[in-house]
Amino acid sequence: MRDIDLLIFDCDGVLIDSEPIAARTLAHAVTRAGIAMTPREVLIEFTGKSEPELRDILADRGLADVDSVFAAWHTEIFAAFRRELRPMQGIGKVLRRLDVAKCVASNSTVERLGMSLGLVDLWSDFAPNVFSARW
Repeated sequence: MRDIDLLIFDCDGVLIDSEPIAARTLAHAVTRAGIAMTPREVLIEFTGKSEPELRDILADRGLADVDSVFAAWHTEIFAAFRRELRPMQGIGKVLRRLDVAKCVASNSTVERLGMSLGLVDLWSDFAPNVFSARW
């Protein structure tokens, strides 16, 4: 590790086991709004995309009142995170053993990053070096 100046981590699916929760809750939100999607379909199509990309894709498919649907999704996903979110197995030990600068660069929103990393006690391993596609 002597030749490495900085390690850049993605968040979802790397630091935290959030992808199944996000897929399930987004599938529920858009299905409730009239566009039927399974969690698997959401995972396949939307993993790695930013929220503005999701909004645009779903609006193009006819999702009405995108803001309301995403507000409802945020309520649901954050509640699910509080109940279910876990760090990826072993990531805390790995992070604490690293003797190199590190940061998070993610397509997640700043709000979601702060909330999720804070819930699983990883925020302090990176703050203030947490960067969002919407930062």
